[in-house]
Amino acid sequence: MDDLSQIPVIPPPPGSVSDFANPPTLMTGVIAGTAIIQAVVLPFLLTRIIVNAMTRRFRLEDALCYLAYLAMIAQATLVVYASAIGGARHAWDISLLTLGTVMRYYNYILSCWTLSAYFGRIFILLQFKRLFTAKDKKGSVYWIIVGSIIGNTALYFAFLMSYTFECYPREKIWNPTVEGRCVATTKLQLATGILRFCCAIGIACVGLWLRIETARALDFTWPLTQLAIVCQAELASIIVVGCTPFIPRLFHWKPLRGRSGYAPQSPAAGYSDRMSKGQKSGSGTDADAEVPATDGENARSPAGVVGQRFYANPAEAPVQEGENRKEAAGLAGHRYHAAQKKEGVKSEAQGAA
Repeated sequence: MDDLSQIPVIPPPPGSVSDFANPPTLMTGVIAGTAIIQAVVLPFLLTRIIVNAMTRRFRLEDALCYLAYLAMIAQATLVVYASAIGGARHAWDISLLTLGTVMRYYNYILSCWTLSAYFGRIFILLQFKRLFTAKDKKGSVYWIIVGSIIGNTALYFAFLMSYTFECYPREKIWNPTVEGRCVATTKLQLATGILRFCCAIGIACVGLWLRIETARALDFTWPLTQLAIVCQAELASIIVVGCTPFIPRLFHWKPLRGRSGYAPQSPAAGYSDRMSKGQKSGSGTDADAEVPATDGENARSPAGVVGQRFYANPAEAPVQEGENRKEAAGLAGHRYHAAQKKEGVKSEAQGAA
């Protein structure tokens, strides 16, 4: 039996020889491209994580976004590994034995890409549904989004099944010597590229062209590696687009903190501290003293409402609803009685004199 480790996948072109030891490779481009893509995606993803933590809200679309990123990380890791073991070479510099291992990992890469693309599309559609539709009204926009979710679910499920059961038995995917049968996936790859082209013109144009080149080229491993990097960029663009709406919310820290249940300092405690300091200094309670309002929720507290002047009569306190009204009236009454007590002390002192 021939040694598969010494047989190239295709014969080398005229003037070239197969080099299994130190051939030209795209490994540097794979590492650089993967690093750049991750560096672009991470700030947007971290923004979404921080906003989720500040608002203490975690919805289905958030979970799908993080699942899409995890599948993207798995795909990127497998691409780098498959390239390192020989996938980033020309086909005539790869042995048949190595090709079997590379194709095995590329089958896993396709599955990860399918999952990441599906999760990414669905979480964006769910965000559109939340932004552009009302809960109590199901108009045309609502049904278009729901139809898109159902259509994408069916389509990507078909993709995943086709990649998983491309050959029977599955070992034949990476070992052509095994008896069995396979389904041609060339048309499926072109259909995937056309779908991406229709959904996103920019990066998808390059992806469609590389899919065509990979399908028709004898030296298919070289464009296949380039296609893997473009697929990472496609997934990255989905996550970036889905996380971009969270950037403005990150710069509104105080409002977000207030809505998440931030508890301000008690206004009554601040008033008591001011009263005790006034009594210790011997200056009493100034009838025109101001009680400064604090930021955020404190500005709407009873101290902020009773606020900027002293009410000599509790009846003058501004009308508020519920407990706030009672607390405001009590606060003004306390100050009123303190002032009356001070006037009584002054009258007794004058009488004794």
